[in-house]
Amino acid sequence: MKQERVVAFIVARLGSQRLTAKQLRPIGDRLLLDWVVDRLEQCEQIDEIVLTTPDEPENDRLIDYARERGIGCHRFRGDANDVTGRLREAAEEFGADICILASADCPLLYSEGIDRLVRELRSSPEADITAPFDPPEGQKYLLQGIAVARRRCWQLADDLSDTPELRSNQFPVIAQREHLFKIHNFNAPADFFGPDFRLSVDTWADLVFMTTLFEQLAAVGSEFRLMEVVALLAREPHLLEINAHVRQRCVNDHLRSTLIIYDSNEELDHRRLERCIELALQIVERTSCPVTFLLDDREAKERVESRGLRVAWGALARAAQTPPWGWGSEAADELAAKHDMVIVDLSRGRSLPAGWRSNLAAPVVVLDRSDVWAAEADLVIRCRAAEHDDSNDVGAQFDEAQQARVVGGNHFSILSRELAELRMPSTKKDIDFLIAGTSEEWCQSTAHALEERGWSVRFEATAKRVSSELLARSRVFVSPMGLATYDALALGAIPVAWVRTIEERDVARGFYEGRNFSALILDESSSVFELARVVRDELAAPTLPDDGTSLVIQALVDTSELATAELSSRRAV
Repeated sequence: MKQERVVAFIVARLGSQRLTAKQLRPIGDRLLLDWVVDRLEQCEQIDEIVLTTPDEPENDRLIDYARERGIGCHRFRGDANDVTGRLREAAEEFGADICILASADCPLLYSEGIDRLVRELRSSPEADITAPFDPPEGQKYLLQGIAVARRRCWQLADDLSDTPELRSNQFPVIAQREHLFKIHNFNAPADFFGPDFRLSVDTWADLVFMTTLFEQLAAVGSEFRLMEVVALLAREPHLLEINAHVRQRCVNDHLRSTLIIYDSNEELDHRRLERCIELALQIVERTSCPVTFLLDDREAKERVESRGLRVAWGALARAAQTPPWGWGSEAADELAAKHDMVIVDLSRGRSLPAGWRSNLAAPVVVLDRSDVWAAEADLVIRCRAAEHDDSNDVGAQFDEAQQARVVGGNHFSILSRELAELRMPSTKKDIDFLIAGTSEEWCQSTAHALEERGWSVRFEATAKRVSSELLARSRVFVSPMGLATYDALALGAIPVAWVRTIEERDVARGFYEGRNFSALILDESSSVFELARVVRDELAAPTLPDDGTSLVIQALVDTSELATAELSSRRAV
C-alpha cells in the first residue's frame, strides 16, 4: 500500500477573546508557537507542518511567522469562526491522508506520544480516528491538544457540524456522534497519563503557570518537556494553585461579555488601573467570558494590552482624548450595546450627569462610588472599603426611589496577583518610613529629622505611582487615603493618613474606626514626634482579608442574571 501522507495542522488566530496574541507571547526562551512547532518537528511520523489561520489582518504576523519558520501556511478566507471548515479545506489543499490536529496553545505537546498515535492509526486502515482507552482512575490523558484522524473523518465531521457551536470548535461532533465514526482504541503506555493540570494556555494565569514551570526546570538544569513537568508537579504540587481557579470553556457555554469603562481623568492612577486589570483577568479566568476595556489613556492602553486584554478607545459622558495613530474612537453607548454587562470605574475627580445610565443598554455596575449619580446603576460595589470608610454610610446619599443595590466591605477587596506574591513573610522590611503625596516642605523636614534618629526614609511624589514592591518593604506608609493605603495594609505596612481638609480627616477616622485601630492622622502642623511614635510603640498593621475578587465576580453574575430576568419580564408584559 502507498505510504499515507501525514500532515500536522496548527490551528491559530491572534484574536483570542481571553488572551490576545497568545501564540506570540514568550514562555521562557521562546514563543508559545515556537514550542508547538519544535515539538512537531521532533516527530518522526510527520511529513509536513502547516499553520492554518483565518484571513484577518491581525493574523498577518502568523503568516510571516510560518514563512520565517519554513512551515506550510493555509489562509482560510471563509468565516473566521468556522474552525471545522478551515481544517477540512486545509487537509484537502495539502493532500493529507492522516491529519494531526495540533492546538497552537499547548506548549507541552508530547512528540513520542504523537508518533505512537500515528502508528496506531496506520496499523488500522479501516479506522477513521484513534484514541487510547480511558485513563486509570485519578489520572488524566496528557495528549490534550492533539488528535490524529484520517482526512475522511474530518470531512464527515465537517458535514455533520450543523450549528455555530459545533463549527467554531475542533470537531466536537465526533464525540457527540461517535457511532458514526470508526474509532481505533488501544492500550496506551503509562506515560500517556498523569496528574490533572491545565495543558493549554487560554488565560493570563495559564501563561504565568507555564512560565513558572519553565523557570523552575531551568533552575535545576532540566528541559521544559512534558515528562519533566509531570515530575516537577509531583515534587512541587503547590504550583498547581497558580491557575487552579481557571474554568475550562465548554462547547455550549453561554458567554456573557463585559465592558469595563476605565476613566483616568488627567493623571493615570496606576493602582486603580491594576485593580481593574485584576478584576478583568479573574472574570476571564473564572467565567471564561471575554472582557474589553474602554479607555483613552495611552499608558493605560499599553498596560491593559500587555496582559492580553482587549482595548477600545473612547470615554463615557465626555470627549475622548486623541487616539493613537491608526485607532478610532468608539461611542460608549454603542459599545455597551454589544456587551452583556458594563463596569464603570470613574476617577474621583469626575461625576456623571443625571440620566447617564439611560444611554447604556446593558446592566451597569459602578465601583467604589456612593455619589448621587451612581444610584442610577444596577449595582454599586465598594470593593476596598469597610462599612465606615466614608463619612456617610454606603449608599446613604442615594434617592430611595432610585436606589442601586449596594454590596461592599473588607471581604470585597480586590488584590492583584502581584500583591499576593509580595505578601510572603520572606519580604524584608528595610524601609522604616515610606512617605508619598504629602507636602514637599513637610516631607523634607520630617525625613531629615527621622534620618537623624537612624531611621530609613523613602519619599515619592504621588501615592498613585508607588510600586507594590516598595510598599512590601516598608514598615510605615504615610499618604493621603486611597487605594495605596489598602495595598499597604495587604502588605503589612502600618497606614498613616495625611489629611488636608476636615472631610479627609473624617474619612480617615472612619477608616481606623472600622478596623478598631488607633487613628494615625497627620497634617501640615504635625511634628516628627507624632510620626515617630508609630515606630516607638511598635504598632502592628491591621490585617486585610485575602483576595475577595471571587465575591465581586459572583455579585456581577447575580446582577447580570437579575437584569436579564427583569428584561424578559418586561418583554413578556
